[in-house]
Amino acid sequence: MNNIESTIWLLAHSTNPEDRREWAVLYWRSQGLKHEEIAEKWGYSIKWVQRYTTRANKRFEVPQHLNNLEKLQYLEQNVFPLMRKFIANEPDSIRELPPPPTELEQDIHINEDSVEEQKGDKVISVDEKNNNENPKDPPIIEILPPKQLPPPTDRWRTFRRVFFTIVSLVIISLVGYFAYNLGRGATPVPEIIVITATSIPATDTPVDTPTPIFTQTSLPTFTFTAEPSFTPAPTATQKGYYDQGEGVLLADGVYAYLNEEFQGPGNICWKPNNGFALIIIVENNSDNDYDVRFDATGFHAKDNLGNEYKLRGSGIFYCEDKFGIIEGQIRDGSSNNIGMQFEGIIPLEAEYVDITVDFISGIGPIIFRKYIY
Repeated sequence: MNNIESTIWLLAHSTNPEDRREWAVLYWRSQGLKHEEIAEKWGYSIKWVQRYTTRANKRFEVPQHLNNLEKLQYLEQNVFPLMRKFIANEPDSIRELPPPPTELEQDIHINEDSVEEQKGDKVISVDEKNNNENPKDPPIIEILPPKQLPPPTDRWRTFRRVFFTIVSLVIISLVGYFAYNLGRGATPVPEIIVITATSIPATDTPVDTPTPIFTQTSLPTFTFTAEPSFTPAPTATQKGYYDQGEGVLLADGVYAYLNEEFQGPGNICWKPNNGFALIIIVENNSDNDYDVRFDATGFHAKDNLGNEYKLRGSGIFYCEDKFGIIEGQIRDGSSNNIGMQFEGIIPLEAEYVDITVDFISGIGPIIFRKYIY
């Protein structure tokens, strides 16, 4: 049994609710269903389906630099064939559809009267099964034939980027041309004319005292006043706090969530240190690159006992030895981590620590809750 087969076996036999949901979504994906089709058919949200797809990608070590279509192709080539073989040997592993998490307020409506179960070469309806077996048996998941993957769209995406690049260069050239011509037609500085007074030498003959001539030069005065810069206030989130692993929507197809595990200080920040480190994962499931932006000093930690923990540093994946605004870009279909490290030791009687982020790309403040187990 290779590594992928072992991972499939452990996931299918896990009793953890999160693993059960991940197993159900992975099975539906192996049958060729898209995120939208899974959400519409079983009453989930697309965000819920994307979350467990991301968990499955990490579990089977799908390369993060691939786009969404390439990730699906990777699973189709390396995971789904072994998964179908496993399900054929253990069909009971896909019998029960696990419910969604409570905090997402998902309602799953399964009409057991319309569910049919295949047993050998005979199809038995639920009404017939209730006469012979326990009527409380869970419904089965409908097995669908795999769908053909759509052809890659990299050529169209490349053409679109080249087209917009050319249009941008043309616009910049026109603006520069008109600005240059306007500068050449500016009013020249007026010539300075100086008039000098000459006094008459003194003589015995009284003369009229000449009226002094004063030199006056008029120069135009230009005053340049810089326009005040305007920084828009961050957009406030709709919830008081987000549990660990719960996503915050930053843009269409882009969301961030606090990783459920503490990180070793040496993994993302400096060491040695008696504090603790965490990461916020920003996932970009859209078709465009996403610019992530945050304040390196804008992270605050406080437990439920009122203890506050000083921030030692933060940065994209690794802590950076600087403060101020940090910017980065996340390619479409990939993710990146925001790492942070705090000083201090969390007491044993603490139940949770709230991580407050001033803003991420204009969204904030955001409060993530990390539970202490």
